[in-house]
Amino acid sequence: MSLEILKEKTEEIQACLTLPIDRSNGDHVAEMLHQLIVIQDLCSQAMALSTMVYTDKIAELYASPAYSGMSATDKKMVINGKASKEVYYLTLAERLSRSVSHAIDGYRSILSDLKAQRSNYAGM
Repeated sequence: MSLEILKEKTEEIQACLTLPIDRSNGDHVAEMLHQLIVIQDLCSQAMALSTMVYTDKIAELYASPAYSGMSATDKKMVINGKASKEVYYLTLAERLSRSVSHAIDGYRSILSDLKAQRSNYAGM
């Protein structure tokens, strides 16, 4: 499992999050909500994969004899620098997961508001 797979997963999540939406169209909002709920699984996969890739990279670097003579602080700084792509995808996966959760909450609020508006118009 590589960073390339992780890159594909995060790009797919980002694409879903950036789709345009007609907030006045309840059917469109409901469809977007459904897509985001489905993409939550992909977020979970990206989170787990990014954690695994990062952990594997850190373990590989710590085991390297090239860093054995360094102080703990220097070793940590060098290793974190060498694992910058892994850190990037770990952070990105976490943030995308949060964004999807917030978007789902937002779309649910929009649907509730649209429902309330319809109830108000029906009661007139």
